[in-house]
Amino acid sequence: SSDRVAATVAYTMSDWTVALGMQDSDAATDVDWTATVGGKIGGVSLGLGYAETNAGVDRTVMTVGMDVGAATNVEAYIADQSDRPDTGYGVDFNHSLGGGTSLRGGVASLTTGQTIADFGVRFNF
Repeated sequence: SSDRVAATVAYTMSDWTVALGMQDSDAATDVDWTATVGGKIGGVSLGLGYAETNAGVDRTVMTVGMDVGAATNVEAYIADQSDRPDTGYGVDFNHSLGGGTSLRGGVASLTTGQTIADFGVRFNF
């Protein structure tokens, strides 16, 4: 229903990747351009991303994750969006039980002000 032309470019050096994406679209909600950087410092994974829509709405997200044991990792994020009243943030965990089974859960405060949580078991076969 709309025309789109998009392109991305990314460069990886050691444990770090920098990427830029651009799109020409006639839909106001489509992302016009985005930039990301992500990598590792020791055992900590870090990420930073920015995107802007054709309508001028921008969003910035920062992420961090790390292993806290042989089978468990924890991840967190903080996000801000120009047309939302609140800053969003959240934390989750993943714990491997072995054999393709893991426990996963998290809690997040969304940019809309709503708080959500989940917990479950994931099976990979």
